[in-house]
Amino acid sequence: MRLQITNKAQGSVMTPREALQKAIDIVGSQARLAREIGGGIKQAHISYWITHAEVVPAEHCPTIERIVQHAVRCEDLNPRVDWWVLRHAAVSTQYQTALRSGAH
Repeated sequence: MRLQITNKAQGSVMTPREALQKAIDIVGSQARLAREIGGGIKQAHISYWITHAEVVPAEHCPTIERIVQHAVRCEDLNPRVDWWVLRHAAVSTQYQTALRSGAH
């Protein structure tokens, strides 16, 4: 099964592997992306994800998104996760914290 995501704003279709390759191209190499992700991730992990894995492991998607300054999004790297729910929950938590601290 080939997973694809559609970027509705641009009308393009990108597979998770294409999204990961775009992130690699942005930073310059698989080794550089692995170093920037950190946490014990090595170039071999990146190589495995791009050649064998259907999606990037969800726990690394937000880090990759930040590294490439949102040029590739979590939704591109792993469309199996409902990222909208997670993003919405984070915003809701930030809003509730601001309300409790008196910031409006």
